[in-house]
Amino acid sequence: MRVFYFIVFCFTSLYAFCQTATGRIAGRLTHQNSPIEFAHIVLLNSTYGTTSNEKGDFALDAIPAGHYKLQASSIGYQTHTVNVIIKAGESRVGKGNFAPSLSQNRT
Repeated sequence: MRVFYFIVFCFTSLYAFCQTATGRIAGRLTHQNSPIEFAHIVLLNSTYGTTSNEKGDFALDAIPAGHYKLQASSIGYQTHTVNVIIKAGESRVGKGNFAPSLSQNRT
């Protein structure tokens, strides 16, 4: 019976450890204090991504700890890329100010 409890304890501890081995990124995208709605936010070279809401807020949850490049883009604005470090159990919160895109496409 002790062996059974030991095995259960080991698996429970492993499960708890795996749950805390992730982090979170959250932020708000703005231009001149106005929110950037529905911008695309992705972690390059990963499968993690999201879209900002009508207030410019976004969040990426359950991201494995590590070094990433976070890229935010929206039509009419310059694309921003920043380096971020995710640590287990931590939440990164930031604010990004967009600049309008200066290029125009002609047809």
